[in-house]
Amino acid sequence: MTVAKLAELSEHNKAREKAEMEEKLTNAQREELNNVQQQVAGGGIFEDWEPLYDRTMNDDLECNSNSSDSDDEWEDDDEVAVVDELGLRGTGGAEWEDRLRSHQDAWGDQIPTLINAYLAFLDANTHPDSEPAGPEISTGQFKIRCISLWREETKSFPLHNGNSSVAVNVTLIQNGFIAPSPTRPTVAISVKLLELLATVQKRCPSISVQGMARSFCDLWNVPFKNYFQTQLSTALDVYYVLQRKCQQRLHKILGLDSLEAKLKACCPPCTNKVTRK
Repeated sequence: MTVAKLAELSEHNKAREKAEMEEKLTNAQREELNNVQQQVAGGGIFEDWEPLYDRTMNDDLECNSNSSDSDDEWEDDDEVAVVDELGLRGTGGAEWEDRLRSHQDAWGDQIPTLINAYLAFLDANTHPDSEPAGPEISTGQFKIRCISLWREETKSFPLHNGNSSVAVNVTLIQNGFIAPSPTRPTVAISVKLLELLATVQKRCPSISVQGMARSFCDLWNVPFKNYFQTQLSTALDVYYVLQRKCQQRLHKILGLDSLEAKLKACCPPCTNKVTRK
């Protein structure tokens, strides 16, 4: 691909990005954008400018230039100034990567505590008549939108052990809900719903999370939104982590956390393979 073709593609991308940005602006922002562009351009004093060189005559020179002078690394200072002044610069890849890493670290810090809450939830459902391990002092209440298999409603839960996001997630799991966010959760998804989704995917891996999310929206008679697919996928990942960590704890208690112990506990006839069968 020639430099001229790359330049043409770059100009096309700039025009498309500019059109998309202008569609998101209000009338006041568009007026402010025009004023800033006039200030940057000097009030129209550059209307009769002429290029200093002919691009077609300098393609060979640009092909041999250093990477620091290439069109890919060039950026329009005027557009950057306008976008920065209006506060419309998008989220960069590095910023999004940092956000995902911070969420992953937050989940990693909470998982050990959430496992205990999940085991308490399973024990309460297995033995509903058993008394709690100890009295818990309520420090307040919080409301959150809860999504179950057949309905979506706002519920109130008593908050124990402080007002942190960890305490909120612990309370949610103790009541059978998993939040898709480690910090400042605004929605919680039922463990029963996640268990159903995990079972369906186990027996039919071709079913996607998006397909299940659309099916749930049809059951609730609500329009499908892309963010619900993301929330459902994240909550399902947390559910899988809790299941795996609980299984690891069980194997450690039973002494099956080593490869040798697994070989001793397995059934020899089940591991036997018959030739041509």
